[in-house]
Amino acid sequence: MKTSSKVNSTNNTLKVKILPQFTNKIMNDYYQFIVAALSLVVALSWNSAFQNFFQQNKYLHLYGPWAYAFLVTLIVIILVYIFDLVKENIYIDLNNNNIPDIIV
Repeated sequence: MKTSSKVNSTNNTLKVKILPQFTNKIMNDYYQFIVAALSLVVALSWNSAFQNFFQQNKYLHLYGPWAYAFLVTLIVIILVYIFDLVKENIYIDLNNNNIPDIIV
């Protein structure tokens, strides 16, 4: 990590200048942590809502939570499998110097 520093003589503070690549890495890491934390909050709120719904509905009280858990597990397994395939294809393309076009 390359940095440069200057000492300000008026108030004896040290200013450190960090390279933009390091700043981008930190911002990307914080972004991922914040998204993960917010996703956990959303998941917990939906979990509470479904638990309340299953407790109040007499038809779903017994088997509703099991069906919900099975369905969510199945969806997550399918999504993780799809994400792994996409990641593997991107990794292969990058190793073969085939950089994919990103359309924004």
